[in-house]
Amino acid sequence: MTPDEDMGASGCSGLAGRVADAWDRLPVKGWVLAATVAGGTAVALASGGPGKGACEKTPLIHVYHPARFIVIEKCAEVTGTVVTVRREHDGDRHVNMKMDEPGWTNAANDRGQHGDTVVEFVPLGPKLPVMRPGTRLRLTGTKVYDQQHKLRVEQFGWIEMHPVFKAEPED
Repeated sequence: MTPDEDMGASGCSGLAGRVADAWDRLPVKGWVLAATVAGGTAVALASGGPGKGACEKTPLIHVYHPARFIVIEKCAEVTGTVVTVRREHDGDRHVNMKMDEPGWTNAANDRGQHGDTVVEFVPLGPKLPVMRPGTRLRLTGTKVYDQQHKLRVEQFGWIEMHPVFKAEPED
């Protein structure tokens, strides 16, 4: 630092000094900090949590045998109609759905899932909505290829949403 540099009362120069000096001039710092934190928390909760649709930073963390997956999209949103619902041996809820958007099935889905998309709700996932055939859902989760369900001649296994981070009934 040169003797010519403008230092504020905080003893810091530049932008950091100006911010520190402005903070020091606030008469009620505790209230300002508390209001800022509370406001940010309220906005995050109202918007469904952190990030797009409240997706996890490490989406396969609570998934059984995650090495079998190739992640297509870490945080995908889709709507569709429930076809079947069943419980899996690993505790997951396995739901077959017809999705509204294209790109949610491939040849492996056609062969092994009657053309449906597999949707897996893991035990540590969101509270499950009431689901029966015909229920419409809006989902947020990780779009993957499940390589455990591919034939040798196929490059990729079927497409799934696994896990689901958010599920809401759609009217």
